[in-house]
Amino acid sequence: MEVLLAVVLVSVLLYGIGTLMNMAATQNESLTNRIQSEAQINEISFYLKHVLSMGVNVEYSPGVDLNNRSGSGTRENIGWVRGDYDFASTFNPATAAANIDTIGFFLRDNLQSDYTGAAPAPADRYMPTAIYFQRPTPRTFGVLYIDLGQSQAGGTVALSPTRDDLWFGSIVDFKAVEAESIPFDVDNPDADQTTVGRRRLSSVSFKVTVREYLPKGNDARGYTWCPPTYMTTAQCQTTTPYRDVERVIRVIFRNNIIGLSSAQMQVTSETPTSLRNLRRPMNRRPFDLVYFLKPSYPSGQLKRN
Repeated sequence: MEVLLAVVLVSVLLYGIGTLMNMAATQNESLTNRIQSEAQINEISFYLKHVLSMGVNVEYSPGVDLNNRSGSGTRENIGWVRGDYDFASTFNPATAAANIDTIGFFLRDNLQSDYTGAAPAPADRYMPTAIYFQRPTPRTFGVLYIDLGQSQAGGTVALSPTRDDLWFGSIVDFKAVEAESIPFDVDNPDADQTTVGRRRLSSVSFKVTVREYLPKGNDARGYTWCPPTYMTTAQCQTTTPYRDVERVIRVIFRNNIIGLSSAQMQVTSETPTSLRNLRRPMNRRPFDLVYFLKPSYPSGQLKRN
């Protein structure tokens, strides 16, 4: 009887210890997932702001599908960023496919803020850059790609959505909205133009939603990656608890704005428009050398290029 009682007491004690350990492990997993999702969305915010703020000659064409435009070598040194992209508005869980949409491609000023001597040649300084979004499906998460490009000195540079540069997963919704742009005439950029078709982009709001799945014991887990508004549909339902983290990222195209703000003009014989008034290069503006460069990091500090 004493042995049986001891066995019962030890069993109860071990069960209690196991329950406490399981609770601790569950809480630790939950905290780890939350830290990872918050860290990822913070990193997305940093790189979108950092990379896009370096863009030059970036334009906005409302309603234009950039998937049909080539970003190789950034056509004619002009770039575009979509400011009216809304993935969820076109999502259909029954027919969803992991297609990749082009959000933007442009040149960015890659000059380091601690450079010495002469600035690099334009082909090495202005780097082709692209942003792509791979659409999520009920069974596959969405991916945001940021292609940092490479030097143009060797010729045309092909941009593509690969995992060679920056990429971020677990995304279930992505929007580019609230674009602010200024109409301008390339032949007379200082004039007040209200009817011309070209628009110089000054800012865009990106809305990124990342899904974080919560611990669920030892039961089977069913992951679905539909946008939040579709999680009640038959194709998207799940019994695994989750939390969606949304971040609104307001991006200012700083170099683009400064490049347009200069009133210093020069007359050129550029064809096909002779005697066209064009803005002077950056280092000949009234602002002199005041513009935004890629920051230099202290030696040994962790960073991603």
